[in-house]
Amino acid sequence: MNPRVNEISGSLIREMHARKRPTSIDLGLGEPSLLPNPQHFERALHYVAEHGVKYTPNAGDSELREAIAAHYRYPTMERADRVCVTVGSQEAMYVALKTLLDPARDELLVVEPAFPSYAKMAALEGVSLRSVEMQAKDGFAFDGERIAAAVSARTRAIVLCSPSNPTARVITTAAAEALTRALQRRDGEPVWLIHDEIYRE
Repeated sequence: MNPRVNEISGSLIREMHARKRPTSIDLGLGEPSLLPNPQHFERALHYVAEHGVKYTPNAGDSELREAIAAHYRYPTMERADRVCVTVGSQEAMYVALKTLLDPARDELLVVEPAFPSYAKMAALEGVSLRSVEMQAKDGFAFDGERIAAAVSARTRAIVLCSPSNPTARVITTAAAEALTRALQRRDGEPVWLIHDEIYRE
């Protein structure tokens, strides 16, 4: 068994959730309170009845990838071949870290406060972790220059979440541009910016 698994602590979020009382207001898990639209289930059942259940291509169904690319229209990512469908954002993050970082030499920089799974994924992969704290006195606003100043010679990727989990802060255009400019001025290998957008919509 991978010894790193034993070094990773359990989820504090789940621990707190287990302690809730009947009078507690649960703000711990990002679970929607609205029920899904029944029409979506009907369409899915109709599709399965007509086509059966089959494996999709490794990167995901081509029509779905085209729809995702058209919906987001990110620069340089407008084509379906730039989209990979995963089972949720946790898998997407894990695939990104596994693909972009070499545990023997690379470091991951996490913008804090942050969702705790980022650190756990890095630990599981044996990737060195560094963090940069956004300041409570500033309402945890993203500070592009502060983030860039925390980049070391070994940093190969930065993870930030906007809107932030847990603070709900959104990175401003000015902060994003400051971070981009600072990273472009940096010598050495490029740094990947992994933007977790789970709460974008």
